[in-house]
Amino acid sequence: MNYSVSAGRALSAARASVVYAKPVVLLPSLRTGLTMFFPFDGNVTDVAAGGGAITPYDGTQAPAYADPGVYGKSFRNERGSAALGAFKLDYPAGLLDSVQAFTIGFWYQSDGTANDRSILGNKDYNSGANPGITIAQWAGPELRFNLAGGSRVDIEGVKFTPNKPVYIAMTVDKTAKSMVAYRYDSELGFTRLFKGTATVNLAQIAGLFGPHIGLNEDGKGTYGICCAGTKGPYTMIFDDLAFWSRALTEDEVKSLAMSGRSVSELFP
Repeated sequence: MNYSVSAGRALSAARASVVYAKPVVLLPSLRTGLTMFFPFDGNVTDVAAGGGAITPYDGTQAPAYADPGVYGKSFRNERGSAALGAFKLDYPAGLLDSVQAFTIGFWYQSDGTANDRSILGNKDYNSGANPGITIAQWAGPELRFNLAGGSRVDIEGVKFTPNKPVYIAMTVDKTAKSMVAYRYDSELGFTRLFKGTATVNLAQIAGLFGPHIGLNEDGKGTYGICCAGTKGPYTMIFDDLAFWSRALTEDEVKSLAMSGRSVSELFP
C-alpha cells in the first residue's frame, strides 16, 4: 500500500507493508510415535493406549482437575503434605531403555513461587548428578532441564510467566547424543535450547526407582517435602501430557504449542 502526504509544496510518500504470517496448524505427524497421551479431560486415561497410567505414590490420593484448563479440563496436581502425597506417570517396563529417542511434552502452569521443585522426573533429585531426567521449577521463575548418568548435563535459566499456561517439551536422542529443551510462553515467545550429552551414559537415564516418572515430584516421590528449596504442599497444573518414542522436530513442537489445538483432535 502506498500513501502520499502533501503540505504546501512538499510531497512525501511512505510505503506500508503487511507481513502475512502463515497460521500454525496441528501436524498429523504428531500421531507417529505417540506412545502415551493424557488429555486429562476429567480423567487420567491414556487415550493412546500405550500402557501408561497416572497413579498416586501413596496409592490413595484422588486426582483433581482445573476447569477450565488449556483444552477442556486440566490435571490439578496438588502435592500434599504427606511424605508420598504426589502422583506419578507409570510407563511400560523397559520403555526408556528400548527407545533410541523420546520426547515428553505438556502444558504447565504454576504460580511460580516455589524454588527447586521437580515438575517431572524419574531420579532422586537431591542431586542432579543422580541417574535419570528432571524438568524442574526454580526461583525466577525459571525452568531447568537435567539429564545424568555417570556425568550430567543441564539447560538452565529458561524463564516462564507465572499463572499462565506454558508449553514445555524435552527431547533426548541417544543416537545424536543430545538433549533439547523447548518452551512456549505467550508473553515470552518460543525458545529451543540444545545441549550435547557428552559423556553421559544414556543407558542409565531410566533411573533407579522403576518404570515411572514423578509429576510434581521426583522419582522417589518425596523430594517436595524432604529436600526442595521450597518445601511443603504445592500445586502444579498439567494438560495434554504426551510421550513420543522419537525425537520431535522443532516444527512439530511449535505445532503443539502454537496451533491452539489439542493432540486429542488427532484421535478418531
